[in-house]
Amino acid sequence: MEIRLRTLTPLWTGGVEGICDRLHETGIIGSLRWWYEAVVRGLGGEACDPSQHKCGYDPEQPNKGLCDACQVFGATGWQRRFRMTLGAGTQLFCADPVLIPSGRIHRWTDRKGNPRSRAGGWYLGAGQVGQDIEADFRSTIDLFDFEILVVPTLKLAQDWTALGAKEQNGYGVVKLHRARNGQKIPLTVSKIQQNLFPGQRWPDMLPALTDFFFCRVRFRPKGGDWWKDLKEFQLALNGKVSDSQGTVTLRNQITVSNVAEWFKQDCFPLVPVLKNWLRYTVFASLNEGQSNFVFGTVDTVCPRCYEKVNKRWDKHKRCGCDLKRHKPIERVRSKIGLSFAYKVRECWEFRVWGWMPQQEVLDTQPRQLSLDREKDFLKPLYESFKPDGSLWQSGPFKNVAELCQPWHWRELGSDRDSTGSIYTDSYEFLRSLVIAKEAS
Repeated sequence: MEIRLRTLTPLWTGGVEGICDRLHETGIIGSLRWWYEAVVRGLGGEACDPSQHKCGYDPEQPNKGLCDACQVFGATGWQRRFRMTLGAGTQLFCADPVLIPSGRIHRWTDRKGNPRSRAGGWYLGAGQVGQDIEADFRSTIDLFDFEILVVPTLKLAQDWTALGAKEQNGYGVVKLHRARNGQKIPLTVSKIQQNLFPGQRWPDMLPALTDFFFCRVRFRPKGGDWWKDLKEFQLALNGKVSDSQGTVTLRNQITVSNVAEWFKQDCFPLVPVLKNWLRYTVFASLNEGQSNFVFGTVDTVCPRCYEKVNKRWDKHKRCGCDLKRHKPIERVRSKIGLSFAYKVRECWEFRVWGWMPQQEVLDTQPRQLSLDREKDFLKPLYESFKPDGSLWQSGPFKNVAELCQPWHWRELGSDRDSTGSIYTDSYEFLRSLVIAKEAS
């Protein structure tokens, strides 16, 4: 299967010292596997947690000791069913990652008792771009069929999410075409076979299609230099962040030429603005643990309350969790993904997607998050991004941009779904995402 890839936002596939020096196949394959696992779980199949190394080839075990995802993407003793080669892109700009500040200053005291401070915010690297990047998939066995679920997973990423590393931070929105007889044909899905997996979805903490929402928002800026009206970029260009206790000078300050490089590619790094607004305005009422669970953290956290803990602790003092019995969690992935803004004809568009485990899972011991999936997560998100939501009325786009149609919100089993249908079957939901006209 020969694919040609056009970047709508820069691709990030990892690299040395935080710089995406070239496109790495592993970054795409890892991302594709993550989405494939989510689709498989949502359709009732089994997809293990790769970080636990549960699967391993054993011909004496059912399914040879492999889950449905490992059968395709490989495990110990079992080769991945395909190989991938990835062509070259072009680095967007040759510079270290630049800081887009949140407006907050973090202060602490080091081990020697000296006061330290830094500006909070998000670092953005250049990433790789290209109009016709080759991505060729070659089966390692004669019988493997990409059309069954690999192509639908690629189509899901193309239409609603992103591919590559850091896709939750705005990178990796792509347009895919098949290469046939010297021509490029849009990637399409004609059908998805019913009952691919004999089981049913049992809710757990692992991401599954049935627990996801997908949103696409189009907007039209009200001015030519609209991005300069976003407070985060005002601070970034100024090079300083101040509060009542003092001023911090930014390291790796962004320049107008950096922004110009993004605009040349018809994209703009809107993610820090949206993340800042979501975390500190829309979800300002969340406590520390709830915020860590929703937005993710690189800190080690308590498996009960998700507050930061020290790995050497035997017990969390506040919630009482036995950290010897319940292993601390070393890293939490954000439940919300966002894309850069990218041009769609005369308008701009960005994507929001995410997932939240079912309420029965959130309430399962040892977790004591007191987080309501509907009231505390899905409803605030929908109310924020909907056509008359707070994004436009009081958020970052007030006096900056106006809504363009179409506007899309997709969610299983909800009357919020913008198609006007309430999907209860996960197969039909997937078909509506990758086959229906709305996804084109």
